[in-house]
Amino acid sequence: MIVKKTNLVPLKIASGWFISTNNFVETDISENGDPQRQWYELHEDLFFMYKMAYNQIEQKYTYENWPCLDVSWKGDGDPKNGFYQLCILNTDWENVAFTLTTRNRAIIQDVIELASQGLGYTEEVPAIVNQIVKHLEGNFDLTEWSWIPN
Repeated sequence: MIVKKTNLVPLKIASGWFISTNNFVETDISENGDPQRQWYELHEDLFFMYKMAYNQIEQKYTYENWPCLDVSWKGDGDPKNGFYQLCILNTDWENVAFTLTTRNRAIIQDVIELASQGLGYTEEVPAIVNQIVKHLEGNFDLTEWSWIPN
């Protein structure tokens, strides 16, 4: 199988964030999209970033008690029935603070950028979640996305 060059979704990420996974590409999920490309590019691990800080006492970088953001495609390789899922969590999957689902890539792009600019400590997560929801309500059709406050 020959896979054509992919274009990463352009993201404006604030400093202090570490991106450990970036497979978030401009995939055409419509019926006109290339099925081979869709199968290859729509999968669980699309994007993951986390905030880190330098611990002066331990003299090392740490991400404990700092927020993380994860993006995945639910429905591996299935553009018709699948969707993007974005989670903001507090360094572990036991403490997911916000879950967003949508089929609109622009919504995910907006939320990644907003979160990177507004999140610092995990105590700030509820405030930024409220800002994200207000932004989405003002800029996107409510039928295009849904969220679960955790």
